[in-house]
Amino acid sequence: MHSRYDPMLSRPVKVLFAGWESDTYTLQRNGWQIAADEDMRDCTMQLALSHKGAGIQAITHKVDWQYMRDFAAGQSAAHVIHVSTMHREIRMEMMGRVEMNFNLIDAKPQLRKSEIVTLDDLCHFAKPQQIILPEKTTAELLEEILAKQQPGIEEHYMSLARKGMNTRPAAQIISLAS
Repeated sequence: MHSRYDPMLSRPVKVLFAGWESDTYTLQRNGWQIAADEDMRDCTMQLALSHKGAGIQAITHKVDWQYMRDFAAGQSAAHVIHVSTMHREIRMEMMGRVEMNFNLIDAKPQLRKSEIVTLDDLCHFAKPQQIILPEKTTAELLEEILAKQQPGIEEHYMSLARKGMNTRPAAQIISLAS
């Protein structure tokens, strides 16, 4: 691995539109879903944004993004992306060579957890964490969690009580389904 590299994923990127200014992290925290087309080979990036509550979609201009330069410099450059279109619904029709690969991103800044091995590892944004649950109802999932937790839970709380530690649960899940 390179001795000097930017250890951060998802550094906030400034987003501008008609006098309005924000950044990717703030947008995500305020309900925007963000997808990025990060092309490490052509050194470009484009964002697609959607806010379900407001019923708005947006797409940015494709910008130059020097992934290798950022990597070699040990930090990410201060990038600015301009929204090109914002509307209720955006449909794009294109002809000719079209290579778009938008993927949802997690705009929350975080440390890289893996080494840079391939060119694709130089991406700016982190991938969203996914939790894959079996197709069951909430009540069925809660029953399964309780069944797995039950065998050692009483012993765990007795051990905490013997040590003089707090035995109150930190959280409680109440199912409103039934």
